[in-house]
Amino acid sequence: HLQVRDIMERLCYVALDFNKENIKAVEKPASVKRRFKMPNGDTIVIGNELQCQEEIQTAKWGTIVIGNERFFLPEVLFQPELADLEEDSVVDATFGAIMKCDEYMQKEMLSNIVLSGGCTMFPGFSERLTKELTSLAPTSFEVNILALPEQENHTAWVGASVVASLDEFQNMWISREEYHNKGPSIIHSKCF
Repeated sequence: HLQVRDIMERLCYVALDFNKENIKAVEKPASVKRRFKMPNGDTIVIGNELQCQEEIQTAKWGTIVIGNERFFLPEVLFQPELADLEEDSVVDATFGAIMKCDEYMQKEMLSNIVLSGGCTMFPGFSERLTKELTSLAPTSFEVNILALPEQENHTAWVGASVVASLDEFQNMWISREEYHNKGPSIIHSKCF
């Protein structure tokens, strides 16, 4: 798991235009291919079988060569049907959630989207999400997305700790002893 995650975090990116990037990968495969050194010394080549035979012969021992998978994997976030998933895309889920808000809040919500951590850290994610949401939004709405730098990807935790420290929230705190005595159901009596 850790190697796959490391490969994904280091090599994957979101294409601004998936179809153009796919054509580029076919016409100039070297423009998207990258090598990744495996910690155990295995050589793995991912991609087109004909190109793989050639790559295996030229790959350095202990490396992985990855091509169009670099942008294909994150594309599933924008086109889940590529992986046979019957889910909303990140664009549809985001836009749908905003459009369910009261009308007077929709414009404000679209202009204040914050991305933090996880798959939103892929290079190109923010630009693609902006492009896709702009195409769905009414022309009078401005889409503004703030993508936090990698070192700030703990903002959800920081935000929750700030809320938890507010005076109004302190009566909802649950001590270890209270939780131990009443179990998980204590949240219903203290917080709702």
